[in-house]
Amino acid sequence: MKTSLLHVALLASAIALPGVAVARDLTVVSAGGIFQDAQRAVYFDPFRKDTGIPLAEDSWDGGIGVLRTKVGAGEANNWDVVEVEAEEQALGCEEGLFETIDPATVGGAERYIPGSVTECGVPANIFSIVLAMTARCSRTARRRGPMSGTSRSFQASAPSATGRNSPSKPR
Repeated sequence: MKTSLLHVALLASAIALPGVAVARDLTVVSAGGIFQDAQRAVYFDPFRKDTGIPLAEDSWDGGIGVLRTKVGAGEANNWDVVEVEAEEQALGCEEGLFETIDPATVGGAERYIPGSVTECGVPANIFSIVLAMTARCSRTARRRGPMSGTSRSFQASAPSATGRNSPSKPR
């Protein structure tokens, strides 16, 4: 289902940009590295095979400034489908950097997490941050009680006048 959903999204992009799609390959931009390698195997290569549409790839490290520069470049802007984080998507949509998307062209808003579809984008990835402790922190937490080891591990500190660490204070 994920592959076919991306196929719909990419095909919708190709249809929405007919002059661009004919003049050059459809370009998808992601984070690069092993993440993009996995996307290539699961999404991009099957899309190429199933549709016969040439698909080029690019990568970037993120940042709204890069998006502003690419859009400002006019004809030099060769990015068609870009994976962005939520903050970049919200800012880019507000600033008019992205095309609007009809949710029906990508399977309908009901196929996504409620509230996640916007006028300029649909979610492609969901991730979380996991807190992991070393064995030392885990032993400390068991001895001192819940979260004590974690709190000590992430204590914000700065050198004091005496050279000892002390908790940071807001400025």
